[in-house]
Amino acid sequence: MTVTYRAFIRARAGRSNELGNCLHSLKDWPTRLHDCLSLDVQRAPDDEHLWLLSGAWRSSQAMQQFFAEPLLQQVLSSALDQGLINSLECGASNQPQPARHSQRTDSS
Repeated sequence: MTVTYRAFIRARAGRSNELGNCLHSLKDWPTRLHDCLSLDVQRAPDDEHLWLLSGAWRSSQAMQQFFAEPLLQQVLSSALDQGLINSLECGASNQPQPARHSQRTDSS
């Protein structure tokens, strides 16, 4: 089952570019180590202070391992310590993997 995660991170006024630089350092993360299928950081097209961090993992355990890693904790702690974050909203969901269909052929 694929697990997806989204975090909406609002920058403090005048600090959006700094927050974006901080969050973009996560894109270089070696995602293969934690069964990460994707990890992306984007600025909202209609709100210059809102950033979206989204990812997908093969399992909830893989996602939990990712969030327990020191790099992620350092990036978010640094952003908080520098006063870059105004608010943070996040959530996760499970998505069933598509069913595999096999085709039987009769030889008779």
